[in-house]
Amino acid sequence: MKEKILKIVIPFIPGNFILPVVVIWSLREDKNVLIWAFFAGIVTDLISGRTLGFSSLFYMLVMVVINLIKSWQKFNIVLAILTILVFDFIYARF
Repeated sequence: MKEKILKIVIPFIPGNFILPVVVIWSLREDKNVLIWAFFAGIVTDLISGRTLGFSSLFYMLVMVVINLIKSWQKFNIVLAILTILVFDFIYARF
């Protein structure tokens, strides 16, 4: 029964719908953003059936890269879209 429900629900959820949210969260100057990215990754792994913790580490890596970019220059919407495209391509390969 659970497998039938997952087969119905999973096709309606995009592959990496949390990555844009993580990138947008990173634009905030909040200290808890890294914690939210970690828990968003756990939820993503539970929904998609991936190895538990993979998405969490990936989203935290995205946060680290974005913070490095923000320390060099102002992070704007163009860089946000470019970051989403690059990391979504990398995420799809694993």
